[in-house]
Amino acid sequence: MFLGGGGALFAILSGYCQLFILLLKNTVSDDSKHSKMRTQSQIKLRVGQSQIDMIKDFNSTRSPGLQAALFSLKAFLMVTLLAVVWEFAVEDNFFAVLSQKSTSESVDEHLNYVITVAVFAFIALIAPTFTLCKYICDRDVAEDQARHLATHDSLTNLPNRNLLYDRLDQAIAHAHRHQDMLAVMFVDLDGFKAINDKLGHTAGDFVLANTAARLTKTLRETDTIARFGGDEFVVIIGDVVNISQLQILIQKIKMEISVPTEFEGHPISVGASIGYALYPEHTTETEELIRKADKAMYKDKTAPASPLVTAV
Repeated sequence: MFLGGGGALFAILSGYCQLFILLLKNTVSDDSKHSKMRTQSQIKLRVGQSQIDMIKDFNSTRSPGLQAALFSLKAFLMVTLLAVVWEFAVEDNFFAVLSQKSTSESVDEHLNYVITVAVFAFIALIAPTFTLCKYICDRDVAEDQARHLATHDSLTNLPNRNLLYDRLDQAIAHAHRHQDMLAVMFVDLDGFKAINDKLGHTAGDFVLANTAARLTKTLRETDTIARFGGDEFVVIIGDVVNISQLQILIQKIKMEISVPTEFEGHPISVGASIGYALYPEHTTETEELIRKADKAMYKDKTAPASPLVTAV
């Protein structure tokens, strides 16, 4: 016979299975480098690029490793199918044997042969199929992590500048449609540098992470809190009803941030200077809202005893 029995067919299928796995490992390695390059390029995205555009850019680049693996699996399935068809339909003339007046032993022998080779073929198919499925799942997880890394601060897990600008664009569009008032608050920590210099960067990181947690606890889930850089945070407040409501919220944030805490036995406390700008009262531009809120924050820092300072 062409394949020399079920053992020969199993050997061929097993060999092709090993070849597939070897190819897949090589393509996974290449794809990891490819994915890493895409991740690095995403981190360098310009400030203010739309988050939707970022995700489209990420998905538009198809992995050569994945394409090669899928092509190899298709080829493997085709070779397996052709091998089985040739073995039974051509070499063994299986259907002709069944149509003849054969003994029950002859029919049983051919049926056992069919079952044996079918089991071998199924086993040979399982390994590469599950390997490919695991690879695709791992790749999806890696891409999700890359997206998160490109849009979030690694220390506080808050949105970074890229995501902040995208969220602010969306908030402005929402406020424009519904004729609502929108506030952008710029928060800067007072006394942070002294803690950083005295207790080290680990203590500074603790303060930043603790501040992020306190801001998250104080504000609504619909509000956006972003780490702007260093010890600066930006908050987007939507659906502002009146200025008094906003001023009460700012006082609440200041009180929450100023609550003392400890780091490795050392008591630490920081304050907060906060300025804000309103849409559409002060400006309708994304970057100008942040700039004016930043300017107002510096006024609050230099005159903390005065009433709350807004943008000018």
